[in-house]
Amino acid sequence: MVAVMAPSSIHGLICVCKDRHVERLPTIPDVPCTWGSTAVASAVLARYVVVDRTTVVSARLYAPAAAAGKVPVVVYFHGDSFCVGSAAWSCYHEFLAQLPVWAGCAVMSVDYRLAPDNLLRAAFDDGLAAVRWLRQQAVYGRNSSTSGEVAW
Repeated sequence: MVAVMAPSSIHGLICVCKDRHVERLPTIPDVPCTWGSTAVASAVLARYVVVDRTTVVSARLYAPAAAAGKVPVVVYFHGDSFCVGSAAWSCYHEFLAQLPVWAGCAVMSVDYRLAPDNLLRAAFDDGLAAVRWLRQQAVYGRNSSTSGEVAW
């Protein structure tokens, strides 16, 4: 006998249906990487990168345009219980796009794979892949990225 799971949900955000497919409700709008404060403010540079081509894990990078040299980097993982959320959500983007000016740092906002579509471990693996990618960028520098992309 096959057990059929009853739908479960986080009210207003996510619903796991009986057939185990996941529906995420569009409660907070996604915005492009250049939307809002980064589109009008020349003080912050923003870029979207894929940090792992196999899993398609991506990140948004924000940096102060006036930085003369190396700056510290804040790696940001959005909350939301590893089930909902995205680096593209307007609430995260607007805050993180302003942080480089306020704090004099660069910011990497990681868009990791979400549960329950993926095992919870995927979010941790994606976080590690993002930090490794960032380290690779620091080691190889602006002109010599092994992935073929221009380093940030």
